[in-house]
Amino acid sequence: MLNYLSFKRTTKQRVERMYEWFSPIIYEWSVIDIDEDQLKTESFQLETVLSTCVSGEFNILMIYPTNKVEQITEVDWGMKHVCVIYVLIQLDPITDNETWDYLLDGISIED
Repeated sequence: MLNYLSFKRTTKQRVERMYEWFSPIIYEWSVIDIDEDQLKTESFQLETVLSTCVSGEFNILMIYPTNKVEQITEVDWGMKHVCVIYVLIQLDPITDNETWDYLLDGISIED
């Protein structure tokens, strides 16, 4: 089990790095035990709030660890700005290279 402070620090660093690279993408990895319906509701609320605050285009990448899938699966929750990815529940979701390879495939940084 991950130490919370270490996990929080690592997550914060990754979010900051991804925000620098993909400023129009907002990243969320749900690691707390949360009901899927509650997560959908909160994602809709986040999308609604951001639609009033963000002047340009934005997208929310919602990564949801679940035992409902056997592989990384894209799911349509019917929200314009929310992309949902179901991933297998892993012991260490922060360092799961297979998931990050899938999510970042085809993305590059231009100078």
